[in-house]
Amino acid sequence: MDPQSHRVGLDPVVRNVAVFGIAGFCGKHFERFVATGAFSSHYRFFGFGRTLTTAEHSGAFTYREGDACDEAAVRDFVSEVKPAYILNLIGVFRAKTYSELLSINVGVSQTICEAVLRSRVPVKNIVLVGSAAEYGRPARNPVSEDAELRPVTHYGLSKVYQTLLASYYFRNYRLPVVVARTFNIVGEGLSSDLSVGNFMRQLRELSDGGVMKVGNICTRRDFLDVREVSRRYWHLLMSGAAGEIYNVCSGSPKTIRFVVEALIRESGKRISVEADPALFKEKDIESIYGDNSKYQRLAQ
Repeated sequence: MDPQSHRVGLDPVVRNVAVFGIAGFCGKHFERFVATGAFSSHYRFFGFGRTLTTAEHSGAFTYREGDACDEAAVRDFVSEVKPAYILNLIGVFRAKTYSELLSINVGVSQTICEAVLRSRVPVKNIVLVGSAAEYGRPARNPVSEDAELRPVTHYGLSKVYQTLLASYYFRNYRLPVVVARTFNIVGEGLSSDLSVGNFMRQLRELSDGGVMKVGNICTRRDFLDVREVSRRYWHLLMSGAAGEIYNVCSGSPKTIRFVVEALIRESGKRISVEADPALFKEKDIESIYGDNSKYQRLAQ
């Protein structure tokens, strides 16, 4: 049954779900997950985004257009929708300045938390998306949620600040904030700011017999399909413990070379690979993969 087929006023058990960043990469895939119809009629979905022309438009969501950096717009959205569950999928890997990076990766989450406090909406769970970049170069693998955070990039540092923000609102205001610390995602539409997204873009543009430029593809990372990521975000919305952090990861490492070769096979093209010194990272991490046992215990 369509999740939107019941009105809030007619069904006392219906719950509203608000998703920020509905028109982004993860937002579109999360909407596809919802649109599969694998939900009872107990939920209605609302998406918030700045540019909704790129949204999925599946019919499973009601959209609200707005800037998540605008405190009044976020507060009005939360007050109007009165969500029982909130998922914040807004985030950027790069920005013109570090201040801009913080305003998006930390500021939006703070604005959402403040909107919930001010509106006094009885939210059951707020899921904020963290990153494996918070761990930086791990002392050991697999990395568990209580490992020391040693980011080596401004992006990773901004996500550490978001995690601290989540802890602050939980400890001081008892807001039910959950951090989904997500490792490397793969899937259609992945940003070309990321290595795998860049490889996917090159494959789309290259003709048969072309040459793909790569950096260091001997490093090992933890990859998870975006469809599985969407499923886990939903589970954390429904069942994640307030104040907790959960690794969203496969739990096993794969080399970047393995992923590149798989993408080339799927493309059906004859593509050779060539290392480009300009693509090598100054502070590259040889290997990082996550311990997902905490999430798996929750999922049992």
